[in-house]
Amino acid sequence: MKILYLSSRPPFPKTGGREFMIAQSLDFVVEEGLHVICFHKAGEAFDKDRLLKLCSGKVSFLKIPSIFNFFKNIF
Repeated sequence: MKILYLSSRPPFPKTGGREFMIAQSLDFVVEEGLHVICFHKAGEAFDKDRLLKLCSGKVSFLKIPSIFNFFKNIF
């Protein structure tokens, strides 16, 4: 079975409740076909290695676009 998990923020390091809930749900759905797409802010620190150890599939990190880039892409 393949699962795509979209994360609104990096789960590691666990700095708050949202990160804790994301990490907990990833622990629950650990499967062979788990693919995680994780959004992060520019300059935000995250523990990529810890997430890669948890997920046997692929992990992708995408930077959240700035407001300028958001409107530029719309128009």
